[in-house]
Amino acid sequence: MKKFIILLGTLLLTVTLSAQVYVGGNLGLSFSRDVSTPTMSIESRNYFSVAPEVGYSFNKYFTLGTNVQYQWNKGNTHSFSVSPFARCTFAQWEHFGLFIDALFEYRTYSVSQTGSRHNTWQAGLAPGFKIPITPKCGLTTRIAFLGWKKVGDEVVFFPSVNFINSATVGFYYNL
Repeated sequence: MKKFIILLGTLLLTVTLSAQVYVGGNLGLSFSRDVSTPTMSIESRNYFSVAPEVGYSFNKYFTLGTNVQYQWNKGNTHSFSVSPFARCTFAQWEHFGLFIDALFEYRTYSVSQTGSRHNTWQAGLAPGFKIPITPKCGLTTRIAFLGWKKVGDEVVFFPSVNFINSATVGFYYNL
């Protein structure tokens, strides 16, 4: 009888938890060019990224999650990152929602031409929006980042806006 009650409690807990767990991810493209002087050639930095994501929604306003990202660029730089985040949805309408993510990202990357490996991190706030498609799934995107980033051996304040030259679209599905 005790085993049956424990099994029943475990099943009930699993069903309750799975209603708040979501899976999803991002596909990203980024295009940029560097121009130093008119006599120098233009360096292109085009990125492609894949980032599966898993999270837990405590309610419709607060979510904890993490994504793992692989990124490749045209110059044969490969990177791998882990980015846990806390998401606060501060406005939600029927077909649109606004959120802000507090995130920390650790990234390691290697350059194929030189064989060198580098590590970096960033921490800050990333506002974005989500568009529910059905009650169980939808699209998300972060449109900016405001925070600190390790660049070389120093930590710098790093504001950026993503909608000018890059697009990262996320998909989520509530289990």
